[in-house]
Amino acid sequence: MKTITQFLLAFGILFTSFSIISLGNSPVLAVVFLIATFVLSAIYLLLVGISFIGISYIILYVGAIAVLFLFVIMMLNLKDKI
Repeated sequence: MKTITQFLLAFGILFTSFSIISLGNSPVLAVVFLIATFVLSAIYLLLVGISFIGISYIILYVGAIAVLFLFVIMMLNLKDKI
């Protein structure tokens, strides 16, 4: 059961990482997928047993860096370019 969960999390990380690259038209959507990648990576690390690094991912990357990226994108008022 643990291996299936690890494979599903790894697939989710790969999918959200690919979505960040492929959805270059919308910067807000790219940051949302970046947050999803950080959260899935943290869950994977918690599942493997590296609790401190997993919680650090959630606090530092999702709580500070990704929210800062989202705030800057919203302040710059970037529109979707087609």
